[in-house]
Amino acid sequence: MFPTLSPVVVQTKPGDDVWKFENWWTQQLHHCCEDIGSCCLVCWCCPCTMYKIYDRADEDLLTCCWPMTLWPLRTKIRTLFRIRGSVCSDCLAVYCCPCCALIQMRRELKQQGL
Repeated sequence: MFPTLSPVVVQTKPGDDVWKFENWWTQQLHHCCEDIGSCCLVCWCCPCTMYKIYDRADEDLLTCCWPMTLWPLRTKIRTLFRIRGSVCSDCLAVYCCPCCALIQMRRELKQQGL
């Protein structure tokens, strides 16, 4: 005879939200000029910077060639490090101020050790 297995039930504590985003960006969006090196790199060699950001975020490097992939990348970085925000704020940041968003993502990845 086979032993019967009882089902395993996993419960979280009442009120705990496992998807809670409790962190803030370590670098503010419009503080991009504080790091002159990153600012110059993005302004003069934006494709190289995008390539490095996609590589650090472990994304397919061919996706950096498509214009609509920067928004999902920012969302991925934000959710990876449990940073507060929304998909809408990611969209606005990327399409209203793409250079600042690239610098912010680059600095965030560097701050997190990637």
